[in-house]
Amino acid sequence: MSDNEINYSRPEIDEIGQLVSLWMRLADGQRKFGSDVSVTENRTQIQDVIAQHIVDDQIWVAKTDRQIIGFVLYAIEEGYYVLSEARGIIRDLFVREDYRSQGVGSHLLNRAEMSLSGAGVTVIILDSMADNSAARDFYQSHDYTVHRVTYRKDIENDTHSKGEWLVCNVPGEHGRYMHSTCNRDFVGSNPTSGSLSVTSCFYRCLPLVR
Repeated sequence: MSDNEINYSRPEIDEIGQLVSLWMRLADGQRKFGSDVSVTENRTQIQDVIAQHIVDDQIWVAKTDRQIIGFVLYAIEEGYYVLSEARGIIRDLFVREDYRSQGVGSHLLNRAEMSLSGAGVTVIILDSMADNSAARDFYQSHDYTVHRVTYRKDIENDTHSKGEWLVCNVPGEHGRYMHSTCNRDFVGSNPTSGSLSVTSCFYRCLPLVR
């Protein structure tokens, strides 16, 4: 395999270190879209999660030579409720920035979908940050539709201040607000007028493989 050739496979257990590093880049990148998931504090936990996904064959990776450049984590949903559909979940999908727009994410997503369909799943769900327009466009281009919207409201208490929304006076940024506590951007009317949508749940029906 040449250095530029991309190969898709199941990862080896000794590649966990590379996968954890990529997951941390994913988590760090999501912070600017309002994600509450900490990065370094979750290193040990995500290492265990990835190890279990490797054992369960619920992960695909994209590699050039021996270097992992992207991955997808997925699972079959298990819960307390009886559902009318067998649902699969795309937990995380990440491609290194220098390999994006080359079809890598699409290949990884397709392999996860095929694996879930082969396991009897008829519907796949996943979450995307509401402000991450690139992710929303990507999933919608693969026939995912918005299924459920999650709302969020910051609550002031003894250990957490709600902060305040400050008008940004940068030229050309009219209508942009910056939150003084979390530094989150918001464009449009005054964000204090209502709750903000933080995540959207996407949904895709799959043909059942028998």
